[in-house]
Amino acid sequence: MPQQAVHAPLLDIFIEAFLQCALGQAQRGLLSRYVAHADDLPVIKGRFQTNGHFRRNLARPHLLHCEYDEFTADNASNRAVRATLEACRPWASRASTQRKWFEIWWPI
Repeated sequence: MPQQAVHAPLLDIFIEAFLQCALGQAQRGLLSRYVAHADDLPVIKGRFQTNGHFRRNLARPHLLHCEYDEFTADNASNRAVRATLEACRPWASRASTQRKWFEIWWPI
């Protein structure tokens, strides 16, 4: 990124630098991971667990105990970026910084 003179409060400059990094990450794609889940479901998803099914759902035959991996973007890294975005919004005073904040807020 080329250097340029900016006449703005120093905090706004730091916020804009953070927003530029967050926008780059959002454009490349959020970090996503597989998260293991075990749940009682009405249909089989993933692996059907007979032992867990008999232990938990003997009186509920309409539910099946399954273990499955879910691909999700809800992880600690993305939650930290989102929390930082929420924290810095009230401090952004320039219109261009606020516009960039709204541009980044939606995909993250």
